[in-house]
Amino acid sequence: MIRRRELFAKEVCALRQSCLQPGCPVETGELLVLEIPVQDPSGCPFLGQLQVARELAGEVERIMSRVLECGYPIWCMRSLSDFGGDDRAAMAANNTLCFNGRRVAGSTRWSWHAYGRAIDLNPVENPWIRCEGVEPPAGCAHLVRETASFLVLTSEHPVVKIFEAEGWEWGGHWKEKGPDYHHFQKPVHAHKPD
Repeated sequence: MIRRRELFAKEVCALRQSCLQPGCPVETGELLVLEIPVQDPSGCPFLGQLQVARELAGEVERIMSRVLECGYPIWCMRSLSDFGGDDRAAMAANNTLCFNGRRVAGSTRWSWHAYGRAIDLNPVENPWIRCEGVEPPAGCAHLVRETASFLVLTSEHPVVKIFEAEGWEWGGHWKEKGPDYHHFQKPVHAHKPD
């Protein structure tokens, strides 16, 4: 069962020290932690954590419950602060996460992660393919999307369908920026970063 809770004081401190770029549009009080009992691909259970926008907590809880019900495994699910705020280190560790108080790469606009409104799932199996290269680099092993691995997200994958049924956008459909297969976002259309 997924549990919702406030951030602990030590989590707030860790986020402020390593994950909040100056001017971040969301304060830590606008986030909630979802503690999610997940299994890794070998079937080992662990308690994952997502820091999400307070107003989306119920929706993310519903989505993640359905994702787990369909048997989708998660390699790692920890706060970005556990990686010292280093997004590349978190992706290399195949970490699933939501909140990241950063701007869009190469832009002055805030990422939907900075609003707690984007989730990245298993980034190694589901890399971002852009003209500058593949992020994370280990994702090069998963460039062929039609595979037997249930971890690899495609437009027909049940996990993609679960997110889209709740109105989330999947980065795997992106053409202009290059497909970002691990990325899902729930924008507020009145204020659209990128």
